[in-house]
Amino acid sequence: MSSQGAQSVHRAIGLLKLFGTRQSEWTLNELVEQTQLNKTTVFRLLAALEHEGLLERTEQNNYQLGPEMVALGGWAMENNNLVTVSEPLLKDLVGRVNERTTLEQPVQNGDGSWSMLGLLAIRSNHRITVSQIYGTRLPIHATSTGKAYLAHLPKEDQIAILDQTPIQTFTGSTKISKADLLAEFSQIRDQGYALALGELEDGLFATGTPLYNHRGEPIAAVSMEGPTSRVDEERLHELAQELMLTAAEISSRLGWRGQ
Repeated sequence: MSSQGAQSVHRAIGLLKLFGTRQSEWTLNELVEQTQLNKTTVFRLLAALEHEGLLERTEQNNYQLGPEMVALGGWAMENNNLVTVSEPLLKDLVGRVNERTTLEQPVQNGDGSWSMLGLLAIRSNHRITVSQIYGTRLPIHATSTGKAYLAHLPKEDQIAILDQTPIQTFTGSTKISKADLLAEFSQIRDQGYALALGELEDGLFATGTPLYNHRGEPIAAVSMEGPTSRVDEERLHELAQELMLTAAEISSRLGWRGQ
């Protein structure tokens, strides 16, 4: 491909990426302003994309994503399984920091309560580690993954889930007050990650952070954890920074374009 052809491809891709980032419908003049290209070039690119069905005109003669783009997105989502996307990145994370990591997803139980369902666990090389069977349902209020997920929901959804879920005590550190949990969610949202300091099991520290879909909605969470004999609170904050970087990459591959 010539350099001019490659430049046209890059420009066309740049146009497509504008749709859905801030708004789903654009006028020709708005796209000219956004791309800083001349009007003739933008119109030519739009015409080519429209011809291929990647863009289409609205009743107002503006531009929006076309049926071929919707089909491509659907095929990409079908082949973008959460576990498939997450596993290699989580394995790489464990290879760097050598602590166990998990992938968990919120599920509603038959009685209407909520739990975090274990989908994947990558073990560390340490002799003393944590074991967990895939498919285990963990309390959403006493795990770093559950708190990370809840913290990034709208407040009304947080309250609804807590109201539907028995807030049980597991250790002396388990938070059972809804007011305390809601206050903690605000802090978690600000810092980007949750901590569970012996709240599910004595001697177990964990940190968790959410994963987002292409709409920016939290859909799952990942954690890192270890025994307090090796992972103290200072180390946990360090692991949280590594975990957030990996979570951002996973979310990006799921279509998320936030920060």
